[in-house]
Amino acid sequence: MGLFSVSYQILNSQGLTKTQFKKQMNELMKKNGYVPAKEDEDGISFSFLLSSDKRWISFAAEEEDAIEVFGDGKTAVALSCGLNTYVIRTEIVDSDFAVFDLFNKNGEKMSSLILGDASGYIDESIQEIDLAVWKSVLKSDSIIEKMIKIKSKSYVFAEDAACDMAELSGIDKGFIVAESDEIQNTDTVIILRYKKKNKKTPSFNKRWMEMFLNVLQPYGFRQVKSKQPYVARMVGDDIVQVIGFARTPIINQFGRERKLIIYAGIETTFRKEINLDIKAEDEPDFLAVEKIDYNYNKKTDNRIHMGFLVIDGDLDSEKSAIINASHYVIEKIIPIFQIVTGLKSAIIYFQSVNERQQTLGFLENTNTISPENVWLDGLINFEAFSKEDFSQNRDDYMKTRMNYLKKLYDIQGAGKEYFDKRCKDICDYGNKEIILFQMLQEDIELKTRTLEVINNRKKINKEKLQKYGLYNINF
Repeated sequence: MGLFSVSYQILNSQGLTKTQFKKQMNELMKKNGYVPAKEDEDGISFSFLLSSDKRWISFAAEEEDAIEVFGDGKTAVALSCGLNTYVIRTEIVDSDFAVFDLFNKNGEKMSSLILGDASGYIDESIQEIDLAVWKSVLKSDSIIEKMIKIKSKSYVFAEDAACDMAELSGIDKGFIVAESDEIQNTDTVIILRYKKKNKKTPSFNKRWMEMFLNVLQPYGFRQVKSKQPYVARMVGDDIVQVIGFARTPIINQFGRERKLIIYAGIETTFRKEINLDIKAEDEPDFLAVEKIDYNYNKKTDNRIHMGFLVIDGDLDSEKSAIINASHYVIEKIIPIFQIVTGLKSAIIYFQSVNERQQTLGFLENTNTISPENVWLDGLINFEAFSKEDFSQNRDDYMKTRMNYLKKLYDIQGAGKEYFDKRCKDICDYGNKEIILFQMLQEDIELKTRTLEVINNRKKINKEKLQKYGLYNINF
């Protein structure tokens, strides 16, 4: 999946200081029914960055928050009218193309600049750059010339083109691609928090959580105490099963829609860090649920495109998407999760769904063996298996992998060479892991270090799980 990002660049035509800008922003928010909030109060956060030459102020926010305050698709209009200045709305779509929309002081869109391949998304007739309009704002012939060069240049990722374009005007490129929750308060960054004067309408995340949790509570799931919308449940003391979601925007001729994508994953206290403070789509071990279903069952006819459509502002489509996603999780994912009852079954799950989580291959680094190098869940093998059981597990796993390959590839003719190489790679890696595991068990120093690493990780991760409301250390 490529990058999706929306940010806004505000022309600081009045040369406002941080204090002056904050005052104007507070007045704008007051008109929309919001007042400043303290850090520990429930509310929304907006981040602003003053460029080094103080000519631009970049704005980033969770899109849900911007929509809640200003309305769907109206953030740029609200900022330009409310602050009486020009605003550039920058959107990166799946790393394929970037759109720069320029708004005047009256909130009217003056021009659009498209970078990258937007065919199939945007009418070609509006993809030509209106140089006169941009020059009237940027006030520089050299910048316009460089804009033309960037537009004609071929980029693999649209965000690179967008960053190059931003730098031309002195706009910080980090705000073009950064998620709002990644931005930290510094001397040049302004983070403002607001709350609604009256009762706040629940955000999509809260509505999702209420409906989704209601469906999954009978299966032992509870809401994670995190800024991210996760539900999770513990299996024993060391295994946590997590489900979250992401919404991916779609831009087409029918208007603005989003795909509701459900992510799920299993993590253990044996890994370097359990982190449920990051978004589901940013955690590589949380997979879209249809991929888990496909990986586990190995049936291509069961693999569907899990893009439940949500139309912005349409509560019926939102409710339908959440209900359909909930049903899919119950029918396809819960049965897979139910099989994981302990350490050995967790390893079998990893081998079926996300094999890198349980590997011991990371032990070996520059010809040294170190348990600290196993960042994911591979050290679970040390506690789950004896030497003999581990060897048998890897033998069974290698056979399962090779039998699956036989179903996928024609082993005659051109396919046989590839099949033989894949089988050899599987056997070489599996045998290497058996040797590494044996060394961990037989080398007294390594065994002691491994136990220390495991105990330290369990302690740290269980403290985090307690913070998330999933585990009671004193129980």
